Amino acid sequence: MKHTTHTFKTVATKGGKQYVEVKDRLLYLAHHFEGEYGIETDYRYFASRKMWVVKATLTLTQSGVTSTYTGLAQELETEKYGAVNNTSALENAETSAVGRALAMAGIGIESGIASADEVRKAESRAERNKSTRTEPEAIPQAAAAPEATAATTQQKAEITRLLTHEAFTEKQRVAALATLPTMPEAAAAQAILTMKGRITEHENKTQTQ
Repeated sequence: MKHTTHTFKTVATKGGKQYVEVKDRLLYLAHHFEGEYGIETDYRYFASRKMWVVKATLTLTQSGVTSTYTGLAQELETEKYGAVNNTSALENAETSAVGRALAMAGIGIESGIASADEVRKAESRAERNKSTRTEPEAIPQAAAAPEATAATTQQKAEITRLLTHEAFTEKQRVAALATLPTMPEAAAAQAILTMKGRITEHENKTQTQ
């Protein structure tokens, strides 16, 4: 990989952690892999839930070897006028999916795989949900909703096991293991699916060579 060290600009979320925006991950990609990468996106729409699901596939070519990384994201359409997802739910999902694909390639992982864009959207949804509650009594401060459930021991063990596969580089292993202790359960589940998909693609490619 070109330029193995790079300091990314980060932004702080309401939780205080620093995250890299998708645009900065893309700028890094365009600068360091000019003509050596490709990004494709595919989507599905689930009308019953008004939900868009997008899969982004990133291919990087280094020293004549091409590697593939994937990222998944979903967004729900809203009828609330003025809300971003009233008109741009698909675009939002695509941005998040691309950001996650870049993260799986080890690009812009400062505090976690999620991008600043994703975290801000999650915080915004939480604020909207809080403001639209119809319960007659306010929820006591002591009973505030807990943070996202951390990845289970089984998930962490599975991710660690998958990282031993030759489909992943040493840098990717180090980056993934660094984020593992604080990885949320949902992110861990998605990471496992993405990693298994990459391993399958790697093995299929090896068999055809």
